Amino acid sequence: MQPEDLQYVLRNPIDADAGSLGDVTIEGEAHAAWYDGQVVGVGGVKAMWPGVGEAWVLFSKDVRNCRFGIYRATKRILSQYDSYQRIQASARVDAPIAAKMLEKLGFEMEGKMRKYSIDGTDHYMYAKVK
Repeated sequence: MQPEDLQYVLRNPIDADAGSLGDVTIEGEAHAAWYDGQVVGVGGVKAMWPGVGEAWVLFSKDVRNCRFGIYRATKRILSQYDSYQRIQASARVDAPIAAKMLEKLGFEMEGKMRKYSIDGTDHYMYAKVK
């Protein structure tokens, strides 16, 4: 992923959360997904401590054209973290497509995090545990 990939997604977010992040610093390895010559998403897994990582992703509006391709790319990227005993991710409660994708990727919902996002929206915590 290049810095301009992240900047494009932040300028063209699919949801309000991403657009209000301001300056974002990426720690660890990150990936960019492209479709039809355009960045449609950036994401990665940030190591929290040995064996545990936090998955994150930000999508641009352009992701609407290639959801199935994004699922396959995400599955391939997550397979690089097979040595982790736990990978967790959060999804806004008002984002059923994100929740469905996490569940399809093998994540299980663990609970609700109240007022978690920048705008005060609740999120669900998901985890994939070995």
